[in-house]
Amino acid sequence: MNLTDMCILTFDNVSKKYPYVKEFLFKNLSFSVSKGQRVGIVAEKQCGKSSVVKIIAQLTKQTEGQVLLDGKDLFSVPVNKRGIGIVFDDFALMPGKTVEKNVAFPLKVRKEQNIEQKTSMQIEKFGLQSVAKTKTKKLLPVEKLATALARLDSRTDIELVVFDDLFAKVDRQQALPLINLFLNDREVGILQTSSEIDHLTECDVVHVVADGTIAFTGSFDEAKNYIERTKCFDKFGINEDIKKVLQDN
Repeated sequence: MNLTDMCILTFDNVSKKYPYVKEFLFKNLSFSVSKGQRVGIVAEKQCGKSSVVKIIAQLTKQTEGQVLLDGKDLFSVPVNKRGIGIVFDDFALMPGKTVEKNVAFPLKVRKEQNIEQKTSMQIEKFGLQSVAKTKTKKLLPVEKLATALARLDSRTDIELVVFDDLFAKVDRQQALPLINLFLNDREVGILQTSSEIDHLTECDVVHVVADGTIAFTGSFDEAKNYIERTKCFDKFGINEDIKKVLQDN
């Protein structure tokens, strides 16, 4: 069986609506990510990309539809059994802790052996030796990304990696070597969101989300052509009530 035939994540007619807001943020999103496949979602800013990621992370729940992980309801699978690694758009680091302590944290949670040695290996692998004792709130964006990846890289159970609008805060040319270092030899599915189509050039499939629904699905070149031809992102504005809710969350 081809690797891309093995589906890891499935969104089946998933909709999201926040309390006290009449309109849905998005409606009936259906897509899947398979092992060995890189899937992109492109949408305008504040149009639901991060909410998709938060649903996957169980930080919020969909209003309608199903989210499946290996064919099972995502919310029924214990967190430590999900095999999902996420790099959030804000990196989700502990700002008051050093790089060293951020990288060591998941190792301690899993009660692994030789934590100090494994932490040092990750710090060296991602070139963080000079900032190992620095609190992450003082880091440059690319250093924050390296820290987030070093922390995630210690896990061997990952089947799905999610990158949330990665290049919005980190220069693409600086980020790619770090991402490739992390992905090296990993047979995983990848979901990548962005508000810029040109940030998704590596994706096998790109879903264009406009006006709260998937308007087009195709290759990177096809998706870019669709956006340029239809100017779909120029036609729809975001509801102000939804915008306020997203800013507050």
